[in-house]
Amino acid sequence: MSNNIEEPIKMLRKKDWKIRMEAVETLGDIGGENVIRILINILNDDHWKVRRAAINSLVKIGEPAMQPLIEELRTGTQTKKREGAARALGLMRDERAIEPLIEALKDEEENIRDKAAEALGEIGDRRAVKYLEETLMDEHWFVRKSAAEALMKIENKNIRDYMW
Repeated sequence: MSNNIEEPIKMLRKKDWKIRMEAVETLGDIGGENVIRILINILNDDHWKVRRAAINSLVKIGEPAMQPLIEELRTGTQTKKREGAARALGLMRDERAIEPLIEALKDEEENIRDKAAEALGEIGDRRAVKYLEETLMDEHWFVRKSAAEALMKIENKNIRDYMW
C-alpha cells in the first residue's frame, strides 16, 4: 500500500467518528480501485455520518466501484453494508444497477428492500416501474412508502395515485 493510503487507514481505527469520517473522505479523494473494498467495509461503521461519507466516497470513485457494490448488494452478509451499497448504486445513477436493485426488492431483509426502492427512484428508469408497483404490497409500511416515492419520481405522479 502506498504511504498516502496508510495514514487514513490508521485513522479508521480511531474511536472518534469525526476522525474516521475525515479518513473516509481522504480515501475518497485518493480514489482508485485499491480503496474500494476498504470503503465498502466502512459501510458497516457504527456512526451514520461515517457510513454516509463512505457512500459519497464510493460515488465519487464512480465506475471502478460499480461492480464491487453490485456484488456486495447481491452476496453480502451484513445488512448495513448492503444498504450502503444500494444507496451508492442509486446515487451513481448507472443503469447497470437496475437489475440488481430490482432483485433486491424481493430480499428477505426489509431494510434492503427499502433502500433498493429508494435507489431505483434515484436512477429513475421506467424498467423498474412494474417491480416498484409490486412492492407497494410489501408487508412493511416504510418499504411501501419508498416504493411509492420512487414511482412518483419516475412517473411524475402524486402519491395519491399509488394509494390503495
